Amino acid sequence: MNSPRKAFTLIELLVVAGLMAVMFAMIVANGRPRPSAIRGAQDFSSALLAAQSRALGRPEGAAVIIESDGSVYYEADMLPPISLPVTAGTIQAHADLANSYKLRFRKRVGDGFITISPWLGIKDSLPVRRELAGQTAANTILEPPGDGIEALVIRTPRVGSAALKVGRGVQMVLEKSGVGDNLAANHGYGSFATAPPGRIAVTFDQTGRVAEVIQQLGASTGPEPMAPNEIIYFLFAEAGETVPLMSERSVWVAVNPQTGRINVASNEPSSDLVTARTKARQAIAFGK
Repeated sequence: MNSPRKAFTLIELLVVAGLMAVMFAMIVANGRPRPSAIRGAQDFSSALLAAQSRALGRPEGAAVIIESDGSVYYEADMLPPISLPVTAGTIQAHADLANSYKLRFRKRVGDGFITISPWLGIKDSLPVRRELAGQTAANTILEPPGDGIEALVIRTPRVGSAALKVGRGVQMVLEKSGVGDNLAANHGYGSFATAPPGRIAVTFDQTGRVAEVIQQLGASTGPEPMAPNEIIYFLFAEAGETVPLMSERSVWVAVNPQTGRINVASNEPSSDLVTARTKARQAIAFGK
């Protein structure tokens, strides 16, 4: 009797197609020099695609962590989730609660679980509502009802041992990189140049989609991790370029959090960031 054939998901096919596209581009470019911004953008997109591939099927997902000045990025170490019993609405104490950033409640039923809450944030080892996800007291309960409840806790990504330098002659411009088109968006992720500066993590879930973007990684007072629904942009420019938005040699890496698709697009010179990001998104849509 033949065993049933496992079908590929759309995300898995997109990841494979993305990896093949990057490899093809590297083969085509072999033997002739690439402008440093293009080289940096392609290398970074390859790192994102590799993390996305590692995340598939893993409950803890995978991530890329970016140094606060954009000069180095890392493959993240992702620890498996932990399950903690909940008694009278209180989560069992655990040292790693202080090093975790989200949880959801679930109830054991037979040999499996039923999820009974959305992903919640964690602050001071307690569940908190995620305002950036639209959670309010009116629509999100923090104290799970009933017995037999567990908290599934996701631990914060940690810097891995392998550091990947952006490369000579190129800079990742975090001031102009961020989520969405608006630098001054209310969610606070319009620019990745924050004060105080801190590491940035882009995490992928087990389906290959973007799970969160985290600024000031590991800081207890850092901004709330964001589950983005807008394009995530990273701008690469030639080293020493003082006005990267006005340079034809600058390059964008754009990540669609809903599909997990990662693209590279040339920069069309503009003095306005919204216009520059919009043109980059349109260039990707039309295959430029």
